[in-house]
Amino acid sequence: MSHFQYEDWMNYVEEKIDEKARATYENHLYDCSQCLELYIKAVEAHEQSFPNIIDENFTNSVIEKIPLKDHNAKPRVNNRKSLFQSSVFHYFIAAAITLMLMSSGLFAQLTQIASNFEEKVEKEHHQPLTEELMKKTLTWIPDIEKTKEAKRR
Repeated sequence: MSHFQYEDWMNYVEEKIDEKARATYENHLYDCSQCLELYIKAVEAHEQSFPNIIDENFTNSVIEKIPLKDHNAKPRVNNRKSLFQSSVFHYFIAAAITLMLMSSGLFAQLTQIASNFEEKVEKEHHQPLTEELMKKTLTWIPDIEKTKEAKRR
């Protein structure tokens, strides 16, 4: 890793280098503690040329305007849930929807559809496939015997 010299950091502080080089210097500061120390020394040496605060009491006046926070005070906790988060609201909505569906006759139609389906299944009760095949083969046997007797004569 190459390190920058003290003079390079002075040029950086005095803004005598271009933006691309500034970005390189800044990225280098993240990784190199040795160059960070040189940078801090350059800033301290150049400190006299920074603009002065107009009023020495400026800092104090700003701090006085900041409201003090009482660290001993207990924070207010709002335990009250909103209307939409309460269980009573959900039960009320469910009851209203149930009453609406009952009054529209939807539940009566559902029971009628279920009973119609059961009746249809009972009417279409099919025998197993093997039983149907047995009945068909049993009806063929007399026909086959008749044709055999007819051929013997």
